[in-house]
Amino acid sequence: MDMSGGNQMDVQRSDFGLRLKTCMDKYGPLCVGIDPHRKILTDWGYNVDAEGAELFSMRMLQAAHGRAAAVKFQTPMFERYGSKGFAALERVLYAARQMGIITIVDCLHGGLSTTISAIADAYFKPGAPLLADAITLLPYYGARSLSGLIDEALDNGRGVFIASLTSNEEGASLQTAIRQSGDYKGRTVAYGIASTAQKHNEGIEGMGSVGLIIGATIGQWISDSGVDPAQFTGPILSPGYGWQGAEAKDLKTVFKGTKGNVLVTVSRFIAAHGPDIAMLSQATESIALDVRQALLEATEEPSDETPSGIVSMPKKATETATPLTFAATGESAAASSGAADAVPDVDDPTESAPQTDESASVPAPAVRSSFDPSKTTGDSAPAAASSKEPRQ
Repeated sequence: MDMSGGNQMDVQRSDFGLRLKTCMDKYGPLCVGIDPHRKILTDWGYNVDAEGAELFSMRMLQAAHGRAAAVKFQTPMFERYGSKGFAALERVLYAARQMGIITIVDCLHGGLSTTISAIADAYFKPGAPLLADAITLLPYYGARSLSGLIDEALDNGRGVFIASLTSNEEGASLQTAIRQSGDYKGRTVAYGIASTAQKHNEGIEGMGSVGLIIGATIGQWISDSGVDPAQFTGPILSPGYGWQGAEAKDLKTVFKGTKGNVLVTVSRFIAAHGPDIAMLSQATESIALDVRQALLEATEEPSDETPSGIVSMPKKATETATPLTFAATGESAAASSGAADAVPDVDDPTESAPQTDESASVPAPAVRSSFDPSKTTGDSAPAAASSKEPRQ
């Protein structure tokens, strides 16, 4: 019996996790957040409009190129400009693909399975207008409501990050609430989300493609959630470092015992050094080193798992619960030649965007429209933006 088709599908469904892990091993666990806030655009001397957001994004891409494992785009920062904002997001996503940078679109979508299936057409399928490597999801309708969309992502070699333990103050009361019914009765809401996500990563050698969002600022109350990040085998996207208050010690507290699968996102802490590309690049490198060191120390800390590998739970929530065991994350896949071959060589000049003069304080507008679509396969360039100069 020919099993080649099934094997190819398994490889496809694990593609994002393998590509991301390879980039994390090469560049470190930093994800550069690209959030064109109004104030930052003003501080940089750019117009507060779609073109300003695009110029800002192109410059941040240059800073991240070869210095970070991935970039993350904050969708509402483009959505506020309507169709022009979405067109700008299309172009910067295209530019990132040309540069070989892994992209995450922070759109936090969620809903009923009958409606969110359309999201795959926008972000995952060949020729998608907003083609990205991964997107973020909200499981408010129930984590299993996302299953169809997750399957679409995996079948197309993409990934997702599901909000589980967020860093806002109200998040703790909701996410540590005890479930009253269902498969995870007696467990916390966050535990059910993490457990459902983990099921998609079972049987994957190496890091899975279905991830969680766990804020770096949640501190010690992570123990109230019953979720031990060290037992999760997919990628973990962690916002909150730097501008939002999390420090290296917080990374070591929240992610102790993890196995190289935590991706820390930093945005304003880097953007504050712009628009000078040399200063942005230096800030990116410095923060990448700090994050790498903190997470390296976290991996050396023992996790809160029991000897049998069961995820820890507060006593009050474990009396009626069925223990959940997570498999350990394999490290061998990240070092394999197959995983390495799956990632474009971002150091290859034929794959990257032309670089502007690093001594310039304002990015050249040509950066956003100088990509040659003939160098890609099945990926056409979005229409170029207008030639209007940013406000100085």
